[in-house]
Amino acid sequence: MSKVLKVTGDDFAALQFEQQFDIKKVYQDLIDNDSEFIELEDKDGEIIEVSLYEFTNIDPKFVDFIKNDILDHDEQKTTSFYVID
Repeated sequence: MSKVLKVTGDDFAALQFEQQFDIKKVYQDLIDNDSEFIELEDKDGEIIEVSLYEFTNIDPKFVDFIKNDILDHDEQKTTSFYVID
């Protein structure tokens, strides 16, 4: 099973998440609390929403394709996703 974190919120939420939080630690907190959703607060007091999804066998090439060829680069600063190995 592949685990995916979807991160969204106000402007630049995904970018702030990458800069201020440890992705694997947030994932582990979700697992430890048997949760699929958490709200985090960044250093500016903005709320970042993180959702956990499970999929079977996500091909890393497909993820690269989606991120590089489908998603808008500016929108990825607000909403993005991260595959947990």
